[in-house]
Amino acid sequence: VFSSAVKSDATLYTTDSKGDVSLDIPNAGLVYKQKVIECGVKYALAWNINPSNKFEAGVQIASYGIKPGEVFPVGENSVIQNVTVPKINAVQPSLYVQNEQKLGPVALRYGLRLSSFTTTGPTEQRYFDPVTHELTDTVQVASGKPISTYWGLEPRFSASWSVTDNFSLKASYIRTFQYLQQLVISISGSPIDTGFTCSPNVKPQISDQFSAGVNALLFNDALKLEWNLFYKNNKNTIDVKENPGLVVNNVNREGLLRFGKGYACGTEIMLEYDFGKVNGWVGYTWSRAMSDIPEINGGKPYLSPLNHEHAVNLVCTYDVTRQFGVSAQW
Repeated sequence: VFSSAVKSDATLYTTDSKGDVSLDIPNAGLVYKQKVIECGVKYALAWNINPSNKFEAGVQIASYGIKPGEVFPVGENSVIQNVTVPKINAVQPSLYVQNEQKLGPVALRYGLRLSSFTTTGPTEQRYFDPVTHELTDTVQVASGKPISTYWGLEPRFSASWSVTDNFSLKASYIRTFQYLQQLVISISGSPIDTGFTCSPNVKPQISDQFSAGVNALLFNDALKLEWNLFYKNNKNTIDVKENPGLVVNNVNREGLLRFGKGYACGTEIMLEYDFGKVNGWVGYTWSRAMSDIPEINGGKPYLSPLNHEHAVNLVCTYDVTRQFGVSAQW
C-alpha cells in the first residue's frame, strides 16, 4: 500500500493440472495421460484517482511445463503401443492497463493487454509442410533455446447504462489470443480433450467477442431478469483431418491438424426469484458454434464439437427454518 489511493499486490502461484483417461476397448485398451504445470508471478497496481475513476496496471510472467500426451496399453491383447509425445516448455509474459470510469448513469471499463508466448527447448521439434502436411524435418532443440514466438494486442471495452434504478443496458467487446487450445477428439465414441500449444506449425487462435444485454428488477426486486446476446468470431481455428486414425498416440499429430475459422453466437436468459422462504433461479441458453475449415467437410461450414444448442437449468431452495433448508436443481 503506497497510500489510501494507491495500492499494489504481488502474487506467486503454481498449478498442476492432470488429465488421465482410461478406455476399455477390445484389443485396444489404453490409458492416456496429460499434464500441465504452470508457475508464475503477477504484480498489479491500482490507483483510485477519484470516486469516479480507477486506473489499474499489471504484469504477469508464466512458465509452462507441458506433457502433451503419454499413452500406455491396457491388457495383454492391446495393439496400442507405448508412446510419449515430446514435452513442451514455454514462457508467457503479459502486461495490461485498464481504466474504470463513471459518467453519471454510464459506467465504462476499457483497457489493453499485450501478451506473447514463446516455446523453448529442450524438446524434439517436428516441422510439417503447411500445404501437404507431410513431416519435413525433426530438430533436437537445446535447453532454453527459443523455438517460436507469437504476440498480440488484446483490447477490451465494456459499458453499462443505468436507465432507471431498476433497468440497465450493457455492451462489451474483447479480443483474446489463445496460445493453448483444447480439441475434443472422439475415440470409439468417447470424447477426449487433447491439448495443443502454439508451435512453428500451430498459430494462436484469435477471438473477437461482442455481447449486449439487459438487466431488470421486477415486483419490488422479487424478480431479477438478465438477458444477454453474444457473437464470437475465431481465426486460426483447429480441428483434426477427416479419418485421422488414433490421434492421441501419434507423435506427428500436429500434421493431422487442419486450420480455418469459426464463429459462435447465442443468447442467455436468467430469471432469479426471491419470495421469502422460496428462492432460486431459472436459466436457458441457446448457442451455436460453427467451424469453417477448407480441408474438412468439403470446404463447407459444419457444427463444431463444442456446439451445445440448448441448455436449461433450474435451481430452487426452500428455507424450512432459519437453520434448515432443502434445495433441488435440474
